[in-house]
Amino acid sequence: MKLDLFAISRRGGRSHNEDYCGYVKGPSGCFVCLADGLGGHVGGQTASRIAVTAALSSAASDIASGPKAALTNAIEGAQSQLIERQREEPQLKHMRTTITAMMIAPSGDISYAHVGDSRIYIFRDDTLYRRTYDHSLPQVMVNTGNLKEEEIRFNENRNHLLQSLGDAKAMQPDYGEIMKVKNGDVILLCSDGFWEYVLEDDMQRLLSRTTKAKRWVTSMEDLLLEKALNDKNDNYSALAVFVR
Repeated sequence: MKLDLFAISRRGGRSHNEDYCGYVKGPSGCFVCLADGLGGHVGGQTASRIAVTAALSSAASDIASGPKAALTNAIEGAQSQLIERQREEPQLKHMRTTITAMMIAPSGDISYAHVGDSRIYIFRDDTLYRRTYDHSLPQVMVNTGNLKEEEIRFNENRNHLLQSLGDAKAMQPDYGEIMKVKNGDVILLCSDGFWEYVLEDDMQRLLSRTTKAKRWVTSMEDLLLEKALNDKNDNYSALAVFVR
């Protein structure tokens, strides 16, 4: 199994970028991770970088232990690093971050987890196959029938998160069941600043036109910038994985 990966992380219309993402690859598999920091300029930037750096470091040393174990250790390690930094620097006690992460084994087995409203999308045959569901108030409103799915974007409560990394009392990651990807599958991790402008139909339409991770991500970014032309849009990040 071969993987084609490409990632972007931009500040958008903001003065600084609180998103962060990255990946590690090795003979025992691949680990991808993306985070969107909360808590103001310093806190948000610090939280997302700590979380992703800690998760990547954990995964790099633990990747051979299998998708679920390595993923769990990576998320817990990121949380521990954030809590420790908060203790060392009380001015950062309110820093929080979302996180999405996925472990891909050479066998094609994957395990994924997320906290907050950064998302993981999985596409099969150019069609949306699976996605994570946000830990947010608008998502709860959708689940209870009080809001339509498409109305999550730009909802006045969209930034009201129910879970985040760095919160010792409200951090319960959702772990996806281990599944097997096959050749042709495509995975996308992205922050809310990305998916709020790039709709699922857009993702599918642009995916059908390419077999390259870089081209797909940049075409979606072009669409985002076109839609956000007159907005002070949020930071946005996207990390794509094409399975070959």
